[in-house]
Amino acid sequence: MNTYISLLRGINVGGHKSLPMEALKKICASLHFQSVSTYIQSGNIVFRSDLQDTQEISRLISEQISQIFGFDVYVVTLSYAEFKHVISANPYASNIQIDIKNLYVTILSDFPDKEKAETFIASNSESSEFSIIGKALYLYCPNGYSTTKITNELVERKLKLNATTRNWNTITELYKLALQKKE
Repeated sequence: MNTYISLLRGINVGGHKSLPMEALKKICASLHFQSVSTYIQSGNIVFRSDLQDTQEISRLISEQISQIFGFDVYVVTLSYAEFKHVISANPYASNIQIDIKNLYVTILSDFPDKEKAETFIASNSESSEFSIIGKALYLYCPNGYSTTKITNELVERKLKLNATTRNWNTITELYKLALQKKE
């Protein structure tokens, strides 16, 4: 049995796409996921499953939500190993000069095209810094996330991939939950 982390994009934001976490747990249980935990109300799930294909897991969760709640939700699922890599590859996390509360990770639906990623990074002309490593875009916003132009929509448009963003605190808390399930 493997440990997975699934991230849902755009639920419970501003009263739109309301999805109670208890309902999300029930959806996961109906898919035979085990040891299901959610973290905060923004659609973060940690669980165990015998399934191997993260894209299939994402599709199953998304389809169940659509059938039960009547709206589409983008879901990205990472294995424990992939999520551990997201944590360890962060180029900003060890920099003591940055404020960790202004650090974010955008998880991409796939590996970005190298040329598109390089063009996107080179075109950055604002105060936010970012790096793309694997399926993650690491974003440091010294003036806060609300001031950055590096939004999910921009990332999706530039890289032609789906994206969902979490703050560094959420990423590390999800990792701790996953680590507990791994043991």
